[in-house]
Amino acid sequence: MKTYLTTGWTRNQHVRSEPLQRPLHERFWQRRYQREGVSEVAGARKWFAVFALVSLLTATAACSDDKSDNSGNTETNENGSLSDPIIIGYVLGATGWMRFYDGPALDAARLAVDDINSAGGVLGRPLQLLQYDMKTDPPLGVNGVLEMIDKGAAALIAPGDYDTAAPALTTAEENQIPIISGLGSDYKLGLFGPYSYSMGLASNVQGAAGAEWAFEEQGWDSAYVLTDVTIEITKTAGQFFLQRFDELGGEIVGADTFLNDDASIGAQITSLQNASSQPDFIYMSSFIPGSASAIKQIRDAGIDLPILCQISCGEGVEWVKGIPGLSNFFYTNMGFVYGEGDPNAKVWELAQRFEQAYGSPMELSLTLGGYASVEMLAYAIEEAGSTDSEAIKQALDGAQGVDTVLGPVSFTPEFHMMYDIAVRIGSIVDGEQTFVTTWTPNEVNLTGENLPEP
Repeated sequence: MKTYLTTGWTRNQHVRSEPLQRPLHERFWQRRYQREGVSEVAGARKWFAVFALVSLLTATAACSDDKSDNSGNTETNENGSLSDPIIIGYVLGATGWMRFYDGPALDAARLAVDDINSAGGVLGRPLQLLQYDMKTDPPLGVNGVLEMIDKGAAALIAPGDYDTAAPALTTAEENQIPIISGLGSDYKLGLFGPYSYSMGLASNVQGAAGAEWAFEEQGWDSAYVLTDVTIEITKTAGQFFLQRFDELGGEIVGADTFLNDDASIGAQITSLQNASSQPDFIYMSSFIPGSASAIKQIRDAGIDLPILCQISCGEGVEWVKGIPGLSNFFYTNMGFVYGEGDPNAKVWELAQRFEQAYGSPMELSLTLGGYASVEMLAYAIEEAGSTDSEAIKQALDGAQGVDTVLGPVSFTPEFHMMYDIAVRIGSIVDGEQTFVTTWTPNEVNLTGENLPEP
């Protein structure tokens, strides 16, 4: 007998229900042990020893610090002192390559905390945002989670990438504390565990939206697919596109892979040029800087076909300067942050405030996830009427149409990412970012079952 997920989605859109798999946080470590050439038992013993040592040191420090006199006449309620802040711990890559993503998201989260506190806080208490730099070194995320828990965090925000965030998420799961990745977009973040969530634009949603918009709106019937398999988000976005485009009746004239640091994609370009029939467009799933290099090589080869990308290879302005006059280029994203045009006025308003506060423009819609993460945690704590972890989790599981800077946000108990978001389609015309439209996919594979190879 097979066990099936149900989404509880009542909209007139079909959502695939598929067999449950092994929990994602367990499968992450299973794959890691396989890469290291050790058994799961041996690998688990190794990492358990590391976790145990860190936990012991943290507990010892906590005991030595917990000697202050807590007596006094401060007004309290059942959730603690009204003057005591509710702590949200942000574990992020403030240094290392993730700083380009996590750094701006942290800045956006600070604005959200300021806004919420100006409006009266949560449960009558102010929010306080603490941060821990895990230096884009995944195992250090374990230390960060434990330190934030030791400092009294009611909930956590994790790094913005599945591969980078997984150890932090695993530790949060073990300690049963809610944790949201600020901008992680691989769909597996939505399935990682009962306490893990993400405000990123899920790869299954992106792949489906891109395929449907191209096939149904643009009338593009055939595609060549180029997938960067360096990290999970770009790999799975390509897979979900392949699956949905095929379901719609589209033709895949060729599919190739590459790695982000490949100096040349000449072989892939030759494959495209020698295809039995020329496609209507190219679908690319990658991220900067490799995506910019690949796009430039395609255009330099004289190939002017439309290119449709997922979020991490289309956003930004600096990389576009290296491909003068780039046009006929489209990508999925969470909000148009480069000027007026987004149907949600909150997006441009926040982008303007961000530039005023920090002196530089918001270059990625992914940054909005930092603000929205704080909004969702504040909602859940208020809805729960408590800072109890289980109560916060239940509120997040039941979130339906919560008002955020990203628009209405919904989760289900089975899938902890935005499954019905109105995906934005952006374009680059003569080197300038332009808003095109929104597209909410009609069908989304929420479980990742039966994905084709990239």
